[in-house]
Amino acid sequence: MSLRPKSDEVMNLNESTEATLTTLTTQINAFVRDGTLDSRCAAELIKRLKREADLISECGKLASPSGRS
Repeated sequence: MSLRPKSDEVMNLNESTEATLTTLTTQINAFVRDGTLDSRCAAELIKRLKREADLISECGKLASPSGRS
C-alpha cells in the first residue's frame, strides 16, 4: 500500500495563496523586529515570496479585492 498522495493532491498542497503569502510576510517582519531572524535572511525570504506572488498573479489565481486588502 502506497502512502504517497496522488499527483492532483500534490499540486494542491504546493499552491500558494495571497493570504498565505501575506501571513508569511507578517511573520517574517515580526521575527526581524524580535531579533529572531537576521534582516539579510529576511530580505532573501521576501524576494522569494515576491516571486511567488508574481506567479500567482500571472496564473490568475487572484483573490477578490476584499481578500487582497
